[in-house]
Amino acid sequence: MAAHPGRIRRVALVSAPRHQIEDPVVHHQRLESPGATGEYRLINRPRRLVFSWTFAEHPENHQLIELEFSEHQGATSVVMINSGISTEQQRSGQQRGWHACYDNLERTLSATGF
Repeated sequence: MAAHPGRIRRVALVSAPRHQIEDPVVHHQRLESPGATGEYRLINRPRRLVFSWTFAEHPENHQLIELEFSEHQGATSVVMINSGISTEQQRSGQQRGWHACYDNLERTLSATGF
C-alpha cells in the first residue's frame, strides 16, 4: 500500500467476540490526553468512529482519525485513517506510534485468548 502524504492507513484484523466491540460506549464529547485534545465528530455504533485530534505542540495542525469496524471471517476488521498530518516527520512518527498501538492490541488479545 503506497503512502499518501499527510495520511496513515492501516487495516488490522482483530479476533474478538462480537459483543466486545459491538457497542462502543462514549461518555464524553471532548477527548483529552496528555499533550493532545479532540472531539468526536461521528459515532455510528458499531460501524464507525470519527474524531479530531490536535497535539499541544502543533496547535495549528488539526488532524482527523477515522475508524471503521466490520466483521470479516469471524474476526473484526478495523480500518484506520489518520489524515491532516502536516509534515513528513510527524507522519512518520505517528505511523510508528499507531503501528505500536495495533501491535500491542494484537498481543493483548492473543494473551487473553481472543
